[in-house]
Amino acid sequence: MRLFTGKSIIALATFGFLGMMAALVWLSDAEVINAQQAPPFIVEGKVIVDGRAAEDGSTVIAYIDGGNVGEAKVLSGTFVMAISERFGQHFTGKPVEFAGRAPFDRQLFDFPQKTIWQPGGRAKVALQLLTGSKIEGDRRPPPVTEPLLPFNVRGKMIIDGRIPADGTIVIAVVNGERTARTGSLNEGRFNFSIPSDRRFVGGEMVEFQAVMNDGRQFDFHQTVIWQPGATASIALEIQPFREDPREPSSPFGLPGIPQVPDGLDIGCLFRVLGRMPAGPQDMSPSEMAKSAQCFGGGPAPDDSARIELERLQIEQEKQRLEQELKFQQEQQRLETQRIKDEQAFQQEQQRLEAERRNQERAFQLEQQRLDAEQKAREQERIKREQALQEEQDRLNRDRLKSERERQVEQARLDAERQKQNLERLKADQQMQDEQQRLNQRRALEEQQRQDELEKARFESERARIDRERQLEEERARLDQERLIREDERRRREEE
Repeated sequence: MRLFTGKSIIALATFGFLGMMAALVWLSDAEVINAQQAPPFIVEGKVIVDGRAAEDGSTVIAYIDGGNVGEAKVLSGTFVMAISERFGQHFTGKPVEFAGRAPFDRQLFDFPQKTIWQPGGRAKVALQLLTGSKIEGDRRPPPVTEPLLPFNVRGKMIIDGRIPADGTIVIAVVNGERTARTGSLNEGRFNFSIPSDRRFVGGEMVEFQAVMNDGRQFDFHQTVIWQPGATASIALEIQPFREDPREPSSPFGLPGIPQVPDGLDIGCLFRVLGRMPAGPQDMSPSEMAKSAQCFGGGPAPDDSARIELERLQIEQEKQRLEQELKFQQEQQRLETQRIKDEQAFQQEQQRLEAERRNQERAFQLEQQRLDAEQKAREQERIKREQALQEEQDRLNRDRLKSERERQVEQARLDAERQKQNLERLKADQQMQDEQQRLNQRRALEEQQRQDELEKARFESERARIDRERQLEEERARLDQERLIREDERRRREEE
């Protein structure tokens, strides 16, 4: 069903593109893009002190990293608090501690219960304590270890349509207090930095003042948001009151009337009537009579002045009637256009409804066709499944037959293998018997050879012993002969 025609889609796309371009131009002119902050963390709960609900008006204070991040009042023993991140802060996953203070009391009570801060999260807590855990005095946030970056401001200044003189001082006001740093105007432009302060960390509104060289001071309605380390451009301007040259300079004049009646004293008119009318049509007949004494300072106006006033009043009434007629004609034209638009809309609605019904009928026909095709596909699928089942049964039968044949062949092979194993065992037994006989024969031959060797060794040893005995006997004989010779020699020497 078509809801938009081609022309309407093109018009919407064009409008969206123009809107996006306008937003980009506005953002580029501001030159300050604030970082998206995480959604706040909502805490709701009950407060019970010494077994009873906390007194109405008591204060529940939330702390993260020792710093105060939120406060809420207790009503009927309950409270609701929203804890948001400020610029440069990151609370995700950090514990949230709580303390309480009774109305008209500076004493703080520490609650032992805690919760964890999560962006966009929601927690329910039950804060309970005994008054014996109270502490004196107020908490102080931990000292800031890292100083925040300054906030830079630059821009231009125009007062009453003119550029102020060089040297005009530009003052920034944060939280109702002037900052220590100021800027000086040079050719209508200024540029200075606003240093960080312990009293604000980001998101505060910055207002501006100007001190002229002659001592005059001006307050500007333009403001920016203080963000550490950011730069903002701003145009400080005070527009003067300008009179339309097409209108009379007198407050008594009316648009479209060239001038007021001659001789009319504005001051006298204000004193007589007690107010300043917007014109003759704003005056009653009695006021018209009273205003007669303000013409030319005399007691009564002449006929020409009265006629001029009546003429002006008639002309003003004529203009009013013409404007009403034009308004009625425009209203009638708009009503006619509205009726035409409604008729066109109804015709378009009827066309769309007819097109929707046609599309529904076409959809039903298409659905019926798709249902028929799906039914045919389902029947075809059933046939394929039956054929597959039959083929699977045939394959199962063939598999069982092959399994039985394989089992028979396996049994035959097992019997053949068993027979071969028996023959192999028999051959092994015969081989072992023959090996044992050969081993016995070898052992017998080895014993005989050992006996023969022992016998030969014995004969050889006995022959050696005989030779050694003969040698000993021969050596003894020789020694005996030597002794005899020695005795014979000594005897001869003695002789």
